Amino acid sequence: MRTIWKPSVRASVDGIGRRGELLRNGQSWPRFVANAKRVRARCPNVDFYTTTVVSVLNVFHLPGLQRALFEQDLVDLGRARFLFAQEPSYYNVRILPRRFKR
Repeated sequence: MRTIWKPSVRASVDGIGRRGELLRNGQSWPRFVANAKRVRARCPNVDFYTTTVVSVLNVFHLPGLQRALFEQDLVDLGRARFLFAQEPSYYNVRILPRRFKR
């Protein structure tokens, strides 16, 4: 069976609004939203994914980020990817106290 290549765009987003702009240097939330909507509208055959780096700086805000991405129709369900920050170690979610991990 022949695999057909499908173009994709992967956008990095770690938070909403000012939080996202703080976490990812150079990001503009309004520009991110406009660009994501533009890609989705003009290129319906392109798979649009988001990738979020999970760290102690955003782990408690991930549900809000995902809700915003889905409600604003920026990404389809199942198209959000996550990577966990390993370094520097003080960004790694493993440093959180046990009560937060529950």
